[in-house]
Amino acid sequence: MEAIDVLRKIHEFDGGMAALDSPTSAALQHVKQRVADGPDVRLEDCPCGRDGVYGPDEEQVELGGGQYICSGRHTYGDLVRDVLGP
Repeated sequence: MEAIDVLRKIHEFDGGMAALDSPTSAALQHVKQRVADGPDVRLEDCPCGRDGVYGPDEEQVELGGGQYICSGRHTYGDLVRDVLGP
């Protein structure tokens, strides 16, 4: 079974997606490090396109040491939907 087949099976299973959509167990946010003489660098490799995208009640959070949260909160379930597409 290929990885994409596994994602499709998870996506088809409501219980699996419910677990992946739980913000208490699977909340993801992107983190960047500020770079003075170039573009900021992402410190993780989440493949979604939410860099710089925030929900209506979210804002950028400074973590200290030049690091900050650079995306809104999303779940592993969101990531499965992103990979599989519409």
